[in-house]
Amino acid sequence: MIYDHLKNIDKYRSLGPGFDKGIDFILDNHTKALDPGRYEIDDSVYAQVNVYETKEPEEAFIETHHEYIDFQFMLEGIEDVVWAPLHKLEATESEPEKDLYKYCGNGERYPLEAGYFMILFPTDAHMPSLTRHGAKQTNKKLILKIKVNSSLLK
Repeated sequence: MIYDHLKNIDKYRSLGPGFDKGIDFILDNHTKALDPGRYEIDDSVYAQVNVYETKEPEEAFIETHHEYIDFQFMLEGIEDVVWAPLHKLEATESEPEKDLYKYCGNGERYPLEAGYFMILFPTDAHMPSLTRHGAKQTNKKLILKIKVNSSLLK
């Protein structure tokens, strides 16, 4: 997992195919009123803008993705994201057609607020969109989905 602020985003352009174009998309759009929905960037990366209400952990699940890296950038609001290394969790359910793999176990909570981002690789289990300090709120997040380059993960 990588956790950082927008001011340092250029440092991550070299992580692999799709990161450069995805970062350009964030820098070009993070101050605009993007509508919720999917934005095609190229064949290896797309952006999803979501507006949602945060939830309690019992309403959520820990997940990973095999085909895409999640680059979660908070546009508006704040939430907690639970993170755990995949090898410490137990698999519970998989939906390969959705690139969604669910787990149970425990992790550490990290705040994700406007201007900050997390990059979550296939070995980074995560439970996003959690209420921070018990106060539900509406957030707006831009999630880049970057196709996994197997050489990046070796």
